[in-house]
Amino acid sequence: MTIRPYTDLYRSEVLAIEQRLGLEACGEWSDVHEEAINAFRRRHQMELCYGMDLATEQALESIVVTAETLMRPVTPVQVAEDDVFITPNFRWCEFESTGDGVAVPKIYRANVRALCQQLEIVRRILGNRRIKIVSGWRSVWWNQRLGGYEFSAHKEGLAADFTVEGLQPSSVRRLMESLMERGELYDGGLGRMSQFTHYDIAQQHERWN
Repeated sequence: MTIRPYTDLYRSEVLAIEQRLGLEACGEWSDVHEEAINAFRRRHQMELCYGMDLATEQALESIVVTAETLMRPVTPVQVAEDDVFITPNFRWCEFESTGDGVAVPKIYRANVRALCQQLEIVRRILGNRRIKIVSGWRSVWWNQRLGGYEFSAHKEGLAADFTVEGLQPSSVRRLMESLMERGELYDGGLGRMSQFTHYDIAQQHERWN
């Protein structure tokens, strides 16, 4: 089954979906669109997936767009907080596969949440400085494009490359090693790169530069 990433949809296609589902027209894909699509699939007892599949396309095309459809009041689709925030300071959109915009699959969401709980500790100790995720979960395709390790922890949502506002990676690494030594942070994989810090909870006490 061929599934197109939502980010591959043309603006005209997004506008057509908005018309058929009664969403406010903007032509830009968002979490609201994805929730509306999934609600549509559930109503029609269709399989949920992370992209546009042929069955969903055909079902949407079967909806006749009339003047009444275009004039009916728009009902905003509420996105549950759990579908936006992983933990208080990290959002699911930050952990999307960067190169293709694919959302974290549900089978890896528990891993990402466990990882973010550790990153919350780092953030708090640093005085709530902003942590910017450079690379979170990666799709197989994107990991290959990056030349990533075949068994990369990123592919299972167990790793993150990140920067900390106002701090060099060397300072971040020293702080994290100190936390690990005191047992305040999971002693996982820790790598200091030139521009960011790598941290994963897939390995135990692994270090590299």
